[in-house]
Amino acid sequence: MKQAPLNNLKIGIDLMGSDTAPSILLEAICQFSKNCKGIDFVVIGTEEVESVFLELKETYHLQNVSLLIVKNSISLNENPLVAVRRKKDSSICEGLNLLKHKKIDAFVSAGNTGAITTAAKMLDQLFYKSVLHFNNAEASRILHLLNAER
Repeated sequence: MKQAPLNNLKIGIDLMGSDTAPSILLEAICQFSKNCKGIDFVVIGTEEVESVFLELKETYHLQNVSLLIVKNSISLNENPLVAVRRKKDSSICEGLNLLKHKKIDAFVSAGNTGAITTAAKMLDQLFYKSVLHFNNAEASRILHLLNAER
């Protein structure tokens, strides 16, 4: 069965809190997004990535990548519950808020998994269930569709 093409999709991507430097993630997203027609990317990061973002956006002439600047990030070694309570303006919390309020269609983070599930649960019990039911098979399907669009 042929899958429907992805059009008018908006994906939020957390640049902070993973083992990979935000600038490396940002450059990979910029390279990837050049060939993604009909897909917009909202990268979420702190002020430290703004200058790199502006430089890459100009270099790649991107129209489909925007930056949301947040005040905080949650590192991999932080206690998820404490971090989410203290850092409501973190990249994880802001990304999940965008998703909950349907400003983006998907949210991707390689950050603190405990913080992601804790933040989702604190936002809304029903929303939490939908975040947890997004499994590897669905993620693989989305990546496959994204690659097919290029």
